[in-house]
Amino acid sequence: MSKSVLVVGADSGMGREFVGRLLAQRYRVIATVFDDTGRQKLEDRHPSVETVVQLDLADPDSARTSIGSVLDGPDLELSGVIVFAATLCPGPLEVISLDDYRKSLEVNNVAALMLYQVTMPALRRSKGWLAFVSSEAGKVAFPYMGLYISCKHALEGLCDVMRQEAAAFDVDVVVFEPGAVKTEMLNESRDRVLRLLESMHSTIGELYADRTRQFADFVQSNIENGISPAEAAARMMEELEKETPDTRCVIGQDAEQLLQMRRELSDREMDEMFAKVYGSVSSA
Repeated sequence: MSKSVLVVGADSGMGREFVGRLLAQRYRVIATVFDDTGRQKLEDRHPSVETVVQLDLADPDSARTSIGSVLDGPDLELSGVIVFAATLCPGPLEVISLDDYRKSLEVNNVAALMLYQVTMPALRRSKGWLAFVSSEAGKVAFPYMGLYISCKHALEGLCDVMRQEAAAFDVDVVVFEPGAVKTEMLNESRDRVLRLLESMHSTIGELYADRTRQFADFVQSNIENGISPAEAAARMMEELEKETPDTRCVIGQDAEQLLQMRRELSDREMDEMFAKVYGSVSSA
């Protein structure tokens, strides 16, 4: 019976790299992708992936059915599950739509609980592991990322309870907290902010335009200076290969530095630091 790992969001930059590392160690990979484009990218890079499931985590009930049918195989030993899939909708909270927030919660949080529920029976049998890719944004708040930060903070709390409950069955739950990684999601985030700037009506545009451009510049800096998806995937694999993986794993020097500041600085001091980057807090 071959050991299998479910990779949710295998069409992402980090997801594709992680799949490659699993295949190199002769794991059977069950990969999920969002659409035909993602499927093609994955299959072009890793044609030996046996099972590719196309699903939309914005519809967790449908996704549960799709994943459940794959896990029902009689010769399947599910060693682990790792979740890369996420959605990011940046912009000032005053102009973000409530529908975008609902979708963010479905993809980043409701789907996380669904994945825990649908995979726990198999993980309980194998005494395996379940890993979620959170972010430094799961611990630190900064402007114009409100929906993502809200969801990642919630994911961290959800994972704490998952870990506590799953420990009774010798199932490990691990949270990865990367900083900037050069992924498609960062590029999409920058482009979405620029489109938002163009669409804001004059009154709101005058209030937020300069600060939102500063945020777009900050995202561009992250794109240029972030670590590669391969580096992030290598660190994740290293952690998960431990007999007892850490409950949380910070990835990237920028994330380590930011989380250290969060531990040492007050809320006001953190606000002032971000004000210098975004111009988002009054100096009065």
